[in-house]
Amino acid sequence: MMMMTLNQKKRLSKINMNKEINLPLAEEHIERFYGKIKINKLTGCYIYLGCKDKDGYGIFRLYGKNIKAHRLAWVLENNQEIPKGLCVCHECDNPICCNPDHLFLATTQDNTKDRDNKGRNAYGERNSGAKLTEQQVLEILGVVKKNGNYRGLAVELAKIYKIHRSQMWTIINRHKWKHLVV
Repeated sequence: MMMMTLNQKKRLSKINMNKEINLPLAEEHIERFYGKIKINKLTGCYIYLGCKDKDGYGIFRLYGKNIKAHRLAWVLENNQEIPKGLCVCHECDNPICCNPDHLFLATTQDNTKDRDNKGRNAYGERNSGAKLTEQQVLEILGVVKKNGNYRGLAVELAKIYKIHRSQMWTIINRHKWKHLVV
């Protein structure tokens, strides 16, 4: 295990670990951040060229912590912390955009409504937790349409498709996969 130098300890002691981004930032960090941005002249997006997380958001390493690049861009532009309970959202729906003109604050609920209104919610096969394909669900709905909706059929179909019977009922009763037309 490496020992920390006195300077490293002093620097760490100044960081409030309860805050995501501590202001003011050193000029070297600001220059390093903006050095990773390229402007897309067609969209006006400030494209973050650094590392990305699994969801495609830019990640900037600051004081040993990964900070989402668009959140850092908002903080630098507004020279204040992001208020507790609010998200930094993209008007452009581009997760690597850091253009402050494309960013706005919203609650998680507002962000979810924005996502749903723009049709970006993951349903059906786009949902990473989906166990069935659209084709399989259409087959299930076709069998139900042909044979009628009764309990024994749902249990049998659940066994065939290797899902729980309660999940099969959500499909048959059109609580899930309702975007499919039979």
